[in-house]
Amino acid sequence: MRRVLNVAARHRVIAILIVTLLAGAILVPGFTSLTTAGLALDRAASIGLLAIGLTVLLAAGQIDLSGGAVFAVSGIVAMALQPSFGIGPSALVGTAAGLLAGFVNGIVVVGFGINSLVATLATLLAFRALGHWITDSQPMSGTDIMFSLTISQMFLGVLTLRAGMFLALLVLLHVWLTRAVGGRSLLALGSSPAAATASGLHAGRMMIAAFAFAGLLAGVAGCSRASRSTPGLRSSAPTSPSWR
Repeated sequence: MRRVLNVAARHRVIAILIVTLLAGAILVPGFTSLTTAGLALDRAASIGLLAIGLTVLLAAGQIDLSGGAVFAVSGIVAMALQPSFGIGPSALVGTAAGLLAGFVNGIVVVGFGINSLVATLATLLAFRALGHWITDSQPMSGTDIMFSLTISQMFLGVLTLRAGMFLALLVLLHVWLTRAVGGRSLLALGSSPAAATASGLHAGRMMIAAFAFAGLLAGVAGCSRASRSTPGLRSSAPTSPSWR
């Protein structure tokens, strides 16, 4: 018994998750259905995309506090441009806004030599202010439900487009970090920037690229999440279990 408790203490997060899932399966009707799994995975996909970008930054030994603000601004830009440019182009511009924000973070950190914690705290405030300026601090939503329906449509009873994209990128990230030269170089950079630079790696370029990648995925996540605010999506979404 003591051995089991020691293992549970070492892996307490996993243990708490397992207990929570078991309690939900026992107490909540419909908790174990594919619809519930699909809805949960779809809700987690946008944040998961953001987390993949931040994982790359953490591997490089950096941190980005502005990820949530970039996430929001990208979605705001995409929704604001929908009436003028349509769904596809506005989503691309919103994603590009996230990429640009990540590039700005990289330039501030690498070019000016500012600690990433301090730099991204400052850009967080700047991007948040930009979002308030664009929206005039008022709620906004998209104008076309078709994009929302496409993003939220279930495939195989459990996967949406954004959930599938999240899982695919998760697998690719694992393979890249563990098998590819670029991933191993990034881990080496995060472990010891001085040693990585002495080995011939372009530390500055890699860090800027890591920040840009994090911004890009924040933009993708923001644009995909923004689709949920389109009017009429709730009435067209799959019927959720009684516990939701």
